[in-house]
Amino acid sequence: MNALSGRLTGTHHRPVMKEFVLAALLVSSGCTPVLGQVLYDGALGTAPSRQGWTTVSLPLPLATPVEDSAVRLDTLALSGELSGFSRTAPSPLVPADGFRAVFTLRLHEESHNTPDRAGLSVIVLGHDKRGLELAFWPDRVWAQGDAPLFKHAEEALFDTTAGFVAYELAFGATGYTLRADGKELLAGPLRDYTPFVGTFDPYETPDFLFVGDDTTSAKAAFSLRRVEILPASAPVLRFVAPASGAGPLTLSWPTGHKLQRTTKVAPADWHDAPGEPPLAVPLDGADGYFRVVPR
Repeated sequence: MNALSGRLTGTHHRPVMKEFVLAALLVSSGCTPVLGQVLYDGALGTAPSRQGWTTVSLPLPLATPVEDSAVRLDTLALSGELSGFSRTAPSPLVPADGFRAVFTLRLHEESHNTPDRAGLSVIVLGHDKRGLELAFWPDRVWAQGDAPLFKHAEEALFDTTAGFVAYELAFGATGYTLRADGKELLAGPLRDYTPFVGTFDPYETPDFLFVGDDTTSAKAAFSLRRVEILPASAPVLRFVAPASGAGPLTLSWPTGHKLQRTTKVAPADWHDAPGEPPLAVPLDGADGYFRVVPR
């Protein structure tokens, strides 16, 4: 049974908002641990260009300040501006093997002048160039279709501006699932965007990732806190601390798994924690150990 555990101590309060992401080890039949890959971590205080990403801004360069452990990008002021962060993954992203790309971000503001474009897009392409382009509006997240090409496809109503959200895009052999802080938003087929022809054509690049504004028909301001690639079956347990010492911690985990708790790990005495994600856990001064296991 794959499991993830983390220790919370109620006596250690944090004065500022902070999100912690703990990734489990997936142990294969050969007993080789498969680790997740953190591709961007805003907590390091540096922009994506200092962490292996390429920053492109056309026609003018834009500032990319890092604030609140996140890089901010704003194309609202310049009409027709294109800007974003791109890179290829360090290892092949094979949909048939399954993997998850997790983007922790917040949309501040967005506007568009066509129903098929968005000021903030996230692109993930597998090693075979199949993948998905997600579009973010203030009140919804939707997928770009490929038949016809780049037309508004499946969507889900969701407030993308309320705060930082961990969007988990899980790839399988033929389809994807999108979750927001553990709750499913979208599901559908993987897309093939290679028929696109343009001066800049990222859709021919295997293992490609992009976050930003890739259209002159929309604009946005957003903050990106973290990007990571995880194995398909490694559960993710997230801790969000209160803005001050008062108040509970908020825990979230993926669907298909359950949260367990114990006060000691040697010997362990795990019990199912009641409730569904997101779950508020009081900081009552008592030590607590948590793990996520399959249902």
